[in-house]
Amino acid sequence: TSELQAPSSAPRARGGRGGGRGNATARRTSPRVRADGHFAAGGLLAGIYTLEIRVGDILVETVTGLEVPVGEVAKPDRLANLVVGQGIDLGVVHVTDMQGRPVSGARVRFVDLADETSRMFGGTERTNDEGDAKRVIQVGRAMRLEVSHADYADLRSDVTGFPARLQLSQGGQLAVQFSAALPTVEGVRGYRLVATPVGDAGAGNGFGRGGRPGRRTQDLAAGVAGAELDRLSGDYTLSLEIRPDPALFMGAGGRRGGGGRQGRPDGQRRVNFDFRTGLSLPLGTVQVNGEGRRSQTVQIDDAALNAIMEQLQASLPAER
Repeated sequence: TSELQAPSSAPRARGGRGGGRGNATARRTSPRVRADGHFAAGGLLAGIYTLEIRVGDILVETVTGLEVPVGEVAKPDRLANLVVGQGIDLGVVHVTDMQGRPVSGARVRFVDLADETSRMFGGTERTNDEGDAKRVIQVGRAMRLEVSHADYADLRSDVTGFPARLQLSQGGQLAVQFSAALPTVEGVRGYRLVATPVGDAGAGNGFGRGGRPGRRTQDLAAGVAGAELDRLSGDYTLSLEIRPDPALFMGAGGRRGGGGRQGRPDGQRRVNFDFRTGLSLPLGTVQVNGEGRRSQTVQIDDAALNAIMEQLQASLPAER
């Protein structure tokens, strides 16, 4: 009997055969563990297998060298009284608004700070009607909780124990007034105003990545002299991203001229840039607290902006 002790989601046992070729479904299977701790895997090819037992997404046990003989039912002694999951718990996060009312539909990302993979990807759950999000976690690990909802400012909080209670605010609004209207330039299809929480290592690393916690963006057209961002709370780094027009940067044979190192027929060298990230112009920092409105005039560095535009112009194909 395989005895799996866990506080939540049904455990899974996955078996994989080492080496050999054949039908994939006969070499790897993921049977569900029953409530009484039993599981059975049928239709396996004869061979030596490795058994992995998971609770939620956490690997809690690995058993190697399990032999499945030809035409027989294998009942390895090592699986007779297997106890796993002692270090597993159910992490419960209760999310409310500032009045204490539960917030349903919020995305809660659980990040294990001691696990590099978790820090990159994490695991996300949504809060139910009671404002609760639940996920299987390892006991005693420091966790970072990143909460987002369309109606509230994003929240990031480090916790060492559960249950955790978090409150979301609607945050403040930021009205940005540029020192000059955004110019119309060949090769530029538009702009994007970006507010990134101070301390975010990804600040200013390009558009198309609005999923980072707390990051707020607003697409802008040429000629615009201001913009507004909402659901902000805390200190932010502002930047203006210049978005190249891919249609004008297609080189011969359909290649994007701006992405390569080849020279142009007129002798000028193309500047490298990534269409996914564009080119970024820093605008300084700003603090937005509470749920009020903050107005901020930002000075656009004309020399820096002109240098970026010159880069784009140098990257345009000679014939277009």
